[in-house]
Amino acid sequence: MSMRDTFLIRMLSVDEKNYLHLILEDKDSGYRAKIILLKDEGNTVPQIRKLTNHHDNNIRKWIHRFNEKGIDGIISKKHNHKQHKFDNNIEKQIVDIEHLQIQGLLIWDFPYGHYAFLLVFLWMI
Repeated sequence: MSMRDTFLIRMLSVDEKNYLHLILEDKDSGYRAKIILLKDEGNTVPQIRKLTNHHDNNIRKWIHRFNEKGIDGIISKKHNHKQHKFDNNIEKQIVDIEHLQIQGLLIWDFPYGHYAFLLVFLWMI
């Protein structure tokens, strides 16, 4: 057995084991939980690779993260990107600019028409 096959995992608490079993069905974090549980059962990294079809480096990465951070180290973090919200003031400004463009009061020549201006304006907000 090589040195890489002896990659260790820290002792799991009963609560951690229970939680890992609960998240096995999660599409993002479930395979990570499976890796941790398989390692806890005494499987080597090559054995886990055969059982999960994940690369050895990935397996070691998730074990290492679990050792360092516990459950938080293997749970997928959802990125909540804030969508730009238009309040009434911004909407009124857009309508006013569009109205001026239609009336010909704005003398900007955009290659794709006045809607390109609106897209640039929205992008800047």
